[in-house]
Amino acid sequence: MLVWSGVSLSIPLLLAAGLIAWGWLDMNVIDTRIPDRYLIPKGYVGQVKIQFSIAGYPKLKIENRRRIFP
Repeated sequence: MLVWSGVSLSIPLLLAAGLIAWGWLDMNVIDTRIPDRYLIPKGYVGQVKIQFSIAGYPKLKIENRRRIFP
């Protein structure tokens, strides 16, 4: 156990290591949600309906880590 001026450093070191590992995993390993980009023509007036996972339709393109809705 690490002790500095009578204070145990094991808990702060474990917390720091956990935060560093969590940040690394979040950036490198864990598959996070991809932001969406909706391409709606300028001047369009009306409603837009987005449907996901429709059989027979191709998967959406991903550009610059964003899902593109044409």
